[in-house]
Parts: sequence; structure tokens; C-alpha cells
Amino acid sequence: MKFHLLLKGILLLCTLTAASTAQAATSFNDSTFAQSDWQTFTIGTHGNPPAVVSITPTASGGNSGSYMQMSVTQNAATTSYSSYAGMVSAPLTYNPAVNGSITQLQVSVDLKGFSLSGSSLVQFFAVQNGSYYNFNTPYMALAGTSDWTTYSGTINALTLASAYGVKSDGTAAPGLNISATALPIEFGIGVGEISATTFSNTFGIDNFSVAVGSAPEAPTGTLLLLGGTVFLSGCLLRKKPSLIVSISAKI
Repeated sequence: MKFHLLLKGILLLCTLTAASTAQAATSFNDSTFAQSDWQTFTIGTHGNPPAVVSITPTASGGNSGSYMQMSVTQNAATTSYSSYAGMVSAPLTYNPAVNGSITQLQVSVDLKGFSLSGSSLVQFFAVQNGSYYNFNTPYMALAGTSDWTTYSGTINALTLASAYGVKSDGTAAPGLNISATALPIEFGIGVGEISATTFSNTFGIDNFSVAVGSAPEAPTGTLLLLGGTVFLSGCLLRKKPSLIVSISAKI
């Protein structure tokens, strides 16, 4: 009986130890959009000049309250898929080396189109070490959108790791690193290589949020404790048969 109680205690300890290193979540959100928290970026690709991008914090008219208005204009491109342009936020930065590898991202944002010409696809961005990665999840097409609309979606680890991106000089970037040794990643929103040579879009952004699913690495002390527990369990399991034989012999 004592052996079984001890074994149950060991299994409970293993369960609690595993739970302490299970997937965690870190959430970022912005619904006020202070100008100082956001920086614009614009990158010309395929030999084209970069688009012109501007952002304007607006005190009212959002969903609800304040929001950020963004304008992106491309007039001088000679080929389609000509620019990456948008904004990223330093306060919305996740550090995998501190908080663990990324298993998924849950993205949500409210958008409203004001003045749209040409393609009006808005995209979620991740920025790492000077490289910009755009995603079509959630799919955010603003054509005909005159009211605030909420877009949300989940980006899994495979999609993140295989994302295409560009460096600030417009050349192809290495893949996005989401491992536990990766550099910090900033989050933002914008447009990425719109399929038109000219476009001019103005839209509103509100209630932008990113929930990062992560897998924290188990601390060294936890691993040692778990290893010791497994070793002790093995010793007890090996000793029990001899205990039974001894009792049987006495009987």
C-alpha cells in the first residue's frame, strides 16, 4: 500500500512539473495608438521606388474612441507587387529568447476603409532584425468596407516559419526565426506588395491585438527534479519484486 501511495505521489509530481512548463500565452494590444509607439516603414521591391506612407492618430470616430488612420500611396511603380509599407510598434515586441519559442499567433484588428483605389488588401506584419514578413491571415480585404469590421485569425508555427519577407533594401530575407534562441519580433500592420502599379488607400485601424502562444523551455532545476524523480521511480520498481519474494518465502 505504501509503495502505491508513493508511486501516486511521484506521478503527481511529474504531472505538476510538466504543467509548469506547458504552453503559455503573452498578449499585446493597442486601442489608443500614441504616435510615439508606432514607426512607419516603406520598402520598394522589384526595382520600384517605395510607396509613401503616413499615419495619423485620431481622437474620435474609432471602434470606439481613438484610432490610427493610415494612408499608403504608390504612384511611380513600373511593375506590380512594388512595395511593403505600414507601421510597427516597439511596445508590441515579443522576445522568444526570454519567453519561449512561438507556437502560434492569434491576431485581431478592427479596420475601416475611407478612401480606396486599386487593391485594398491589408496585412499583418512581423519584423525581426530588419526583415519584414507579411501574412494573409487574417484575410483583410477592405474593398467596399465603409463601417468598422473586425478581422481575426490564427497563424500556426509552420506558416510563421515559412513566411516570405524582405530586408529594408528590398531583397529577400531569411526565414522568420520563432525558436527559443530567436531575436525579438515586433508586430504591426500595413500593405505588402499590392498587385497594382498605382494605388492610394486610406483606412482606419483600431483594437489591434496579438496573442502569442509559446512553449517555454523547462528550467534546469525543473529538469533535474524530473530526472531524479524518474530515477527514484525506477529504483522502487526494481526493488518491489524482491520484496514480494521475501514475504512469500516467510509464509
